[in-house]
Amino acid sequence: MEKEEKQVTKKEEVKEQPAKKEEGKQETTKKEEIKKEEKKPVEKKTETAKTQSKKTEPKKEEKKTKSKSIWGIIVGIILIVALVIGIVCTIALQDNPTSSINGMLNALKAGDFAKVEEFVNYQEVIQDSEFLASQDVNEETQKLFFDRLEWKINEVKKDANVATAQVEITNKDYKVIISNYMQKALKAAFGGESMTDQEMENYLIEELKNQEVQTATSTVTIQLEKVDGEWRVIANDNLINGLMPGLQEAIDTLNTTNVSE
Repeated sequence: MEKEEKQVTKKEEVKEQPAKKEEGKQETTKKEEIKKEEKKPVEKKTETAKTQSKKTEPKKEEKKTKSKSIWGIIVGIILIVALVIGIVCTIALQDNPTSSINGMLNALKAGDFAKVEEFVNYQEVIQDSEFLASQDVNEETQKLFFDRLEWKINEVKKDANVATAQVEITNKDYKVIISNYMQKALKAAFGGESMTDQEMENYLIEELKNQEVQTATSTVTIQLEKVDGEWRVIANDNLINGLMPGLQEAIDTLNTTNVSE
């Protein structure tokens, strides 16, 4: 009897094993289905993310265009403000003696004599100078007169249509230049050389370019008057002595030596 019961139990166990295997297969298939279902929403999410990014791209482009337009407006405002400031400064400079002095001296240093005429009568400056009036030099040589010019405006006084300015002017020491120039000319003359005007000018150019000649500084009073709403510098001896320091002293020395001879 016990053998029969054991055989029955073995048969039942054999029957149960396939059933368990089938149950295991069903459980695995269920798990796979669950995993597939879990993957599907992720794909949907990725798809929705792509669609959202596509939706946000036009917004970014709109922001870029808006920022560009804002910058364009800002730049336009800056240009308008700069233009207004420039106009105001121009108007202010026209009623400013300091600007006329700076304009004249800058033009002289640059050798722009046409520009000089806007601030002072340059021909009067030439005529009022005994040395400059006696020299038949071209414009290129005249540019060498002021190529080392420096200045500092200390004080300006204005009264109605008249003004004065205390200005420190630094330029080549013309006392040395004239002295060296005359020595060369006299040496040539005593040597029996007959010099042309061009040769005399070449002597002058040599001294004007001579870097061994030091600079000299003098403080002069520059006078101005208002003509047609603009300040113009008055050409006089003070201006010439300031622009060419030592010139008058050199001329006085030459005149005394001529008299003594």
